Amino acid sequence: MNGRMIVVSGVILLCLFLSVMLNISQWRENAKLKEEISFYKEDEVVSKFVHSFIESFFAGDKKKILSSLTKEARQELESMEKEGPDPREETQIADKKIDIKKIFFDRVTGKEVNALVFVETDYQLNGHPIHEEYEMRVDLVKEGGEWKVKDYLTLR
Repeated sequence: MNGRMIVVSGVILLCLFLSVMLNISQWRENAKLKEEISFYKEDEVVSKFVHSFIESFFAGDKKKILSSLTKEARQELESMEKEGPDPREETQIADKKIDIKKIFFDRVTGKEVNALVFVETDYQLNGHPIHEEYEMRVDLVKEGGEWKVKDYLTLR
Protein backbone atom coordinates (compact mmCIF):
# COMPACT_ATOMS: atom_id res chain seq x y z
CA MET A 1 0.00 0.00 0.00
CA ASN A 2 2.86 2.39 0.77
CA GLY A 3 4.29 1.84 -2.72
CA ARG A 4 0.94 2.73 -4.26
CA MET A 5 0.68 5.92 -2.20
CA ILE A 6 4.15 6.96 -3.31
CA VAL A 7 3.27 6.38 -6.99
CA VAL A 8 -0.06 8.24 -6.66
CA SER A 9 1.66 11.09 -4.79
CA GLY A 10 4.35 11.20 -7.49
CA VAL A 11 1.72 11.35 -10.26
CA ILE A 12 -0.16 14.10 -8.42
CA LEU A 13 3.08 16.08 -7.92
CA LEU A 14 3.97 15.63 -11.60
CA CYS A 15 0.50 16.88 -12.64
CA LEU A 16 0.81 19.81 -10.25
CA PHE A 17 4.27 20.66 -11.62
CA LEU A 18 3.05 20.50 -15.23
CA SER A 19 0.02 22.61 -14.34
CA VAL A 20 2.21 25.29 -12.74
CA MET A 21 4.58 25.30 -15.73
CA LEU A 22 1.66 25.62 -18.16
CA ASN A 23 0.19 28.41 -16.04
CA ILE A 24 3.50 30.31 -16.10
CA SER A 25 3.69 29.89 -19.86
CA GLN A 26 0.12 31.19 -20.24
CA TRP A 27 0.87 34.12 -17.93
CA ARG A 28 3.88 35.11 -20.07
CA GLU A 29 1.83 34.81 -23.26
CA ASN A 30 -0.94 36.90 -21.68
CA ALA A 31 1.55 39.62 -20.65
CA LYS A 32 3.00 39.66 -24.17
CA LEU A 33 -0.48 40.02 -25.71
CA LYS A 34 -1.40 42.82 -23.28
CA GLU A 35 1.73 44.69 -24.33
CA GLU A 36 0.86 44.20 -28.00
CA ILE A 37 -2.72 45.42 -27.43
CA SER A 38 -1.36 48.48 -25.61
CA PHE A 39 0.95 49.17 -28.57
CA TYR A 40 -1.95 49.05 -31.06
CA LYS A 41 -4.21 51.14 -28.83
CA GLU A 42 -1.46 53.76 -28.70
CA ASP A 43 -1.27 53.70 -32.52
CA GLU A 44 -5.01 54.41 -32.61
CA VAL A 45 -4.55 57.34 -30.21
CA VAL A 46 -1.71 58.71 -32.37
CA SER A 47 -3.80 58.31 -35.53
CA LYS A 48 -6.73 60.24 -34.02
CA PHE A 49 -4.37 62.95 -32.79
CA VAL A 50 -2.77 63.34 -36.23
CA HIS A 51 -6.22 63.47 -37.89
CA SER A 52 -7.31 66.18 -35.47
CA PHE A 53 -4.12 68.19 -35.96
CA ILE A 54 -4.27 68.01 -39.78
CA GLU A 55 -7.94 69.01 -39.83
CA SER A 56 -7.20 71.94 -37.50
CA PHE A 57 -4.19 72.93 -39.60
CA PHE A 58 -6.10 73.06 -42.89
CA ALA A 59 -9.16 74.65 -41.27
CA GLY A 60 -6.93 77.36 -39.82
CA ASP A 61 -8.05 76.69 -36.23
CA LYS A 62 -5.16 78.52 -34.58
CA LYS A 63 -6.27 77.80 -31.01
CA LYS A 64 -6.43 74.05 -31.63
CA ILE A 65 -3.14 74.09 -33.54
CA LEU A 66 -1.33 75.87 -30.69
CA SER A 67 -2.73 73.45 -28.10
CA SER A 68 -1.37 70.55 -30.18
CA LEU A 69 2.20 71.86 -30.28
CA THR A 70 5.07 71.35 -27.87
CA LYS A 71 6.21 74.46 -26.01
CA GLU A 72 9.23 74.83 -28.31
CA ALA A 73 7.16 74.45 -31.50
CA ARG A 74 4.62 76.96 -30.18
CA GLN A 75 7.36 79.51 -29.46
CA GLU A 76 8.84 79.01 -32.94
CA LEU A 77 5.44 79.51 -34.59
CA GLU A 78 4.74 82.63 -32.53
CA SER A 79 8.14 84.12 -33.45
CA MET A 80 7.44 83.45 -37.15
CA GLU A 81 4.08 85.21 -36.84
CA LYS A 82 5.80 88.29 -35.42
CA GLU A 83 7.76 88.57 -38.69
CA GLY A 84 4.54 89.21 -40.60
CA PRO A 85 1.04 87.91 -41.25
CA ASP A 86 0.39 85.02 -43.61
CA PRO A 87 -1.01 86.53 -46.85
CA ARG A 88 -3.24 83.46 -47.26
CA GLU A 89 -5.26 84.58 -44.24
CA GLU A 90 -6.60 87.55 -46.22
CA THR A 91 -8.09 85.47 -49.09
CA GLN A 92 -11.74 84.49 -49.21
CA ILE A 93 -11.89 80.69 -48.86
CA ALA A 94 -15.29 79.01 -48.74
CA ASP A 95 -16.62 75.44 -48.47
CA LYS A 96 -13.26 73.89 -47.60
CA LYS A 97 -13.27 70.08 -47.59
CA ILE A 98 -10.32 68.20 -46.14
CA ASP A 99 -9.74 64.55 -47.03
CA ILE A 100 -6.91 62.69 -45.29
CA LYS A 101 -6.05 59.96 -47.79
CA LYS A 102 -3.28 58.05 -46.00
CA ILE A 103 -1.16 58.22 -42.89
CA PHE A 104 2.05 56.24 -42.46
CA PHE A 105 3.68 55.98 -39.04
CA ASP A 106 7.29 55.34 -38.13
CA ARG A 107 7.69 54.72 -34.42
CA VAL A 108 11.12 56.11 -33.52
CA THR A 109 10.80 55.25 -29.81
CA GLY A 110 7.92 54.62 -27.44
CA LYS A 111 7.60 58.39 -27.02
CA GLU A 112 8.41 59.59 -30.55
CA VAL A 113 6.52 58.97 -33.78
CA ASN A 114 7.00 60.39 -37.25
CA ALA A 115 3.94 60.51 -39.49
CA LEU A 116 3.72 61.02 -43.24
CA VAL A 117 0.26 62.32 -44.17
CA PHE A 118 -1.33 62.60 -47.61
CA VAL A 119 -4.14 65.18 -47.74
CA GLU A 120 -6.45 66.49 -50.45
CA THR A 121 -8.40 69.72 -50.11
CA ASP A 122 -11.24 71.13 -52.19
CA TYR A 123 -12.50 74.65 -51.70
CA GLN A 124 -13.76 77.79 -53.39
CA LEU A 125 -11.28 80.65 -53.64
CA ASN A 126 -12.91 83.92 -54.64
CA GLY A 127 -15.61 81.86 -56.37
CA HIS A 128 -13.24 79.49 -58.23
CA PRO A 129 -13.04 75.76 -57.36
CA ILE A 130 -9.58 74.66 -56.23
CA HIS A 131 -8.26 71.11 -55.67
CA GLU A 132 -4.90 70.67 -53.95
CA GLU A 133 -2.88 67.68 -52.79
CA TYR A 134 -0.42 67.86 -49.92
CA GLU A 135 2.16 65.61 -48.36
CA MET A 136 3.06 66.51 -44.79
CA ARG A 137 5.55 65.23 -42.28
CA VAL A 138 4.41 65.50 -38.68
CA ASP A 139 6.87 64.64 -35.88
CA LEU A 140 5.21 63.78 -32.58
CA VAL A 141 6.53 63.41 -29.07
CA LYS A 142 4.75 62.24 -25.93
CA GLU A 143 4.89 64.88 -23.17
CA GLY A 144 3.24 64.32 -19.82
CA GLY A 145 1.21 61.41 -21.17
CA GLU A 146 -0.13 63.40 -24.16
CA TRP A 147 0.99 63.45 -27.78
CA LYS A 148 2.23 66.82 -29.05
CA VAL A 149 3.51 68.00 -32.42
CA LYS A 150 7.24 68.65 -32.19
CA ASP A 151 7.60 69.72 -35.82
CA TYR A 152 5.59 69.69 -39.03
CA LEU A 153 6.51 70.37 -42.60
CA THR A 154 4.54 70.52 -45.83
CA LEU A 155 6.62 68.52 -48.32
CA ARG A 156 4.47 69.25 -51.40
